[in-house]
Amino acid sequence: MSSEDDIRAKRIERLNLLAAMSASSKKDSDRIPDGEIANSSTITTASTPNPEFKQPEILQQKIVKKDELKTVTNSSSSALPSPDPKDIAGILKSWIMSEVSQILLSSFSPMEEDTDSRIFVDSSFSEISNLDDADSSGFVKLFMEDNLIDRVILENLTELGRPSPLLYLFKVWENAKENLKKVSKKISLKKTSMKAEDGEIFHKQKSVLNDIIRLTSSYGFLAFQVPDMYINGSEEKYMEEFILHISNPDFNEYCVNIIEEAKQQDSLLGILDIWFPALSKFLLVNKITDLNDQRYTSILNFYLATLTDKDIASVFTQIATFSADSIKFAPHIEFRSLLGPILRVAPLGEVESLRLYDRSSGDKSKYDIYNTQKLVATQHRNLLDIYLFPICDKIIRSGARSRQDLLKYFSHIINLNHLRVATQPDPSKLSTHGFICNISMILVKFSLPFLKSDFKKLGKIDIDYFNKNQLLDITEETRINSTTKEADSYFEKHKSTETPNFISDCFFLALTYLHYGITGLSHAESKITDLIGYLEKKVKALEAQKMKMSAANQQAYERMASIQIERLQRQLNPLKAQVDSLHCFFLNEEFQFDIFEYVSSSCVFFTRVIDPQHSFPSTTLKLPLNPDNEVFENIDNAEALREMSPIPFRYYPEFAIESIINYITYIIKYTKNSLQQNSQRLNFFIEFAVVLLRCPELISNPHLKGKLVESLFYGAVPLSKMDYNPGFMIQSFMTNKVVLGHMLYALLDFYVSVEKTGASSQFYDKFNSRYHTSVIIEKLWSIEHYRNQLKEYSEKNEDFFIRFVARMLNDTTYLLDESLSELSKIHYISEEIDKRTQSGDLETVVNSEFDGSTFEELNTRLLQSERSAKSFIGLSTKTIELFDLFTKEVPKAFTKSEIVNRLAGMLDYNLNQLVGPKYGDLKVQNPEKYQFNPRKLLTDISKIFVNLSKEIDFITAVARDGRSFKKELFIKAHKVLSKYGQLDSTSLDSLIEFANQAEQIKLAEEEEEEEWGDDLPEEYLDPLMYTLMVDPVILPSSKISIDRSTIKAHLLSDPTDPFNRVPLKLEQVVANTELKAKIDAFRMEKRMAKRAKKDDGDVEMKY
Repeated sequence: MSSEDDIRAKRIERLNLLAAMSASSKKDSDRIPDGEIANSSTITTASTPNPEFKQPEILQQKIVKKDELKTVTNSSSSALPSPDPKDIAGILKSWIMSEVSQILLSSFSPMEEDTDSRIFVDSSFSEISNLDDADSSGFVKLFMEDNLIDRVILENLTELGRPSPLLYLFKVWENAKENLKKVSKKISLKKTSMKAEDGEIFHKQKSVLNDIIRLTSSYGFLAFQVPDMYINGSEEKYMEEFILHISNPDFNEYCVNIIEEAKQQDSLLGILDIWFPALSKFLLVNKITDLNDQRYTSILNFYLATLTDKDIASVFTQIATFSADSIKFAPHIEFRSLLGPILRVAPLGEVESLRLYDRSSGDKSKYDIYNTQKLVATQHRNLLDIYLFPICDKIIRSGARSRQDLLKYFSHIINLNHLRVATQPDPSKLSTHGFICNISMILVKFSLPFLKSDFKKLGKIDIDYFNKNQLLDITEETRINSTTKEADSYFEKHKSTETPNFISDCFFLALTYLHYGITGLSHAESKITDLIGYLEKKVKALEAQKMKMSAANQQAYERMASIQIERLQRQLNPLKAQVDSLHCFFLNEEFQFDIFEYVSSSCVFFTRVIDPQHSFPSTTLKLPLNPDNEVFENIDNAEALREMSPIPFRYYPEFAIESIINYITYIIKYTKNSLQQNSQRLNFFIEFAVVLLRCPELISNPHLKGKLVESLFYGAVPLSKMDYNPGFMIQSFMTNKVVLGHMLYALLDFYVSVEKTGASSQFYDKFNSRYHTSVIIEKLWSIEHYRNQLKEYSEKNEDFFIRFVARMLNDTTYLLDESLSELSKIHYISEEIDKRTQSGDLETVVNSEFDGSTFEELNTRLLQSERSAKSFIGLSTKTIELFDLFTKEVPKAFTKSEIVNRLAGMLDYNLNQLVGPKYGDLKVQNPEKYQFNPRKLLTDISKIFVNLSKEIDFITAVARDGRSFKKELFIKAHKVLSKYGQLDSTSLDSLIEFANQAEQIKLAEEEEEEEWGDDLPEEYLDPLMYTLMVDPVILPSSKISIDRSTIKAHLLSDPTDPFNRVPLKLEQVVANTELKAKIDAFRMEKRMAKRAKKDDGDVEMKY
């Protein structure tokens, strides 16, 4: 036997071993409905294997060599005689010789020359040659009943050999499909006039073609199962060809047929385990990150085509590399899990952002960037809508196991990415933005169907979810208003073995991705933007110094500066590209609309959780949840407030609320944002914000409340400096019943409670929050409803209102002092920098005050002072404006003993700063840069004096301010304001009249104090204010006597005994009636002595 015969014998032996596997691949053609295989554009349900399958007859055929073949003169298709139209067998024989041979890429005649695609099949020909030429029926039987087609295909694969067995099978399959369409078309055209014999011919032709389709699918399946079964076959080659041709829709359909064969062989998971990991590997090896890459799109189309079959989708998560449970390092998941490589492709990575938004060539304008962003946003949206979401949706819908496996996969990813929102996240230890972003949007889309505006399905979200949670790791999470220990104890006590429903899993998983995923994106954008700002300031500083440098030093400095500027620009380019890519995501209207729809619905859900009846929005939530007097009494008692917080809301992880607040606070800063487009859903958020602010017991983190107020601030002001329309939330402020009833109280209460934010920067954080609050209140002031509310609070809730005013006083006193101090620093530092620059010697000190300060240190100090001045001036100006509004509306409220002296002192001091002897220290270049307008500030302070000019208690308090009150300051203010027309004449006159009255009171009291002499007992003096007490009280712990008005003012900002820091409430102090009697007697004695002296006719001696 020749070596070729040996090879053939070995392959036949291998086929014998595979007979059992391929047994079910052969069916009786008559049992296949016409076109069932050929017309299947999707994968059909697997059929039961045929137990009567016979081995292909070629396995028992004698090997016939080509040189032993009989000469047949009429075997070629070109020599066939035309058959009788009624000779069905003859017609079929002619069709097989001419068409089927072409379909099988095989020649049945030794007289034909072999070509690249069509090869003479000698073994199969030997069977044909044994027939009589006239025996057409025998010929047809050989092909249709005796499995010759099967043997022809196997001969090509196992004896003759094809360069690519898989592509040979695909080509034959494709040829058969094309011919089947032609036959089907003929049937359709002759449907009404078809003769019986024609119908039989067409039926048998379809049977042959379906048989070829089935056989090529079966042997295609075997190619992947046993890669070296065919000549020139190997796993690497098949997978390379598979991936190369996957973009071909016909090849995809061929793969669908192979899968059908795998189902029949009960090897579906086996074939999936070969194909899909290979596709993932291909994406990684080729570093495909461009969502427009045709290879990526082809793979996605293949996913869609195959997962359309529920049988496939239901076992897809059982593919070996699907689960990521064993992967404990976040960045590895998208590279080592099955779905990772397709889910990570997005226009957000460093490589992609630089490719899309590279500015280094200098030819990209803002308009170009904007157009690119619009295009990329559309492409990214299409990727999610057309591919990624439908792929996941098919898995979710395929069954409970697949659904849970996918959610578990998503949860494992986010559980490893908690550090995405850390203060300084390390990207090398986290999943990429694109990967997390895509999953976030998929989960949002899954959640939206049960979060529609009618909220009929809202009740399906389990409010006790965290008793049953099996997906999210919240062990280290801060809780909304409880300690972690308290929350763990509660969940352990109420632990349930019940599995959460899909809606609940999906909702809370999406919420977690909103926090760690979307918020992670916004944090990254903010940090990169800050870094860009810092680097650009350095560039501007270098360029400015180049301009100021003297001619003698300019050339050398310019070279050095140019090198530094070029280095900084190289750093800036990729950073700006990353910001552009992140902006592209947040400018994607459809994405943001979906997210806001989810977020606003979440607000409604959490309001439902807060509702004691858990029935909102079906019923109205009544506010406040607890009586105001109880909350007010415990406002500084965190433990007491926690006990008032509703269950289970207080035990939820804080990110449940923080995710919503962070998203709104960030997205609202975009000129075009999703909040503006849906007033109904905007109201959901505003109401939720008011509920959280109105009830201090709900959340313990004042930083979150500050962000809520910040979001309301951005909604209350115009979207841009060029926009003269009111803020887009103003309409809700004017019409929403919840807002009208509770917002002003909530804002005033927050202004007070934000004294402590819990952060290391809390001292400065409170000023930002109070600035936002002040602006909102100012906007509300134009609405009569809120003005009337303020009057009511000042009259009927006096303690509450006084506490608010006291906080305003504290802030204004500090901020104005710091503002003017920073301006003075800016004045002198700028002067020093300018003088050094002009001299050309940057390190030589001009003003001794700056000894030891390098030129670079001076610039750093200047930047710090500028930043501080801008922040301080903004808030101090706003609080002064509020004082103007409030004192005009409710002047009596500002004459209370707890606040009147401090208010008078603050106003006097700042009047002295603005028009006193040191006002020149406040002169700086470009004061508008710091929002500093000294004339307006002087005007606002003067207006407050005028507003309170009829209140004798206030006039007296001003007169008693021995530190700052001077009548001449009012005269100077009058002169300045008259010159620049800042106040009307009536107000100017009132200002001078006020100063005269205060001066008279001052002189009278000074005269009275002189009469007291030096024998004023120390015990009569207030230990803090060092003034004669009027209503002394004893502090319970320190036993020190102090004036009631003094301790009341102190307790407004500090609930402790000022002498030993022991907690103290006003109700605990005890009136010192004995001391009061002594003081009253002393005063009476002095008055009587004065009267007696006057009655005795004492006169003043003049010398």
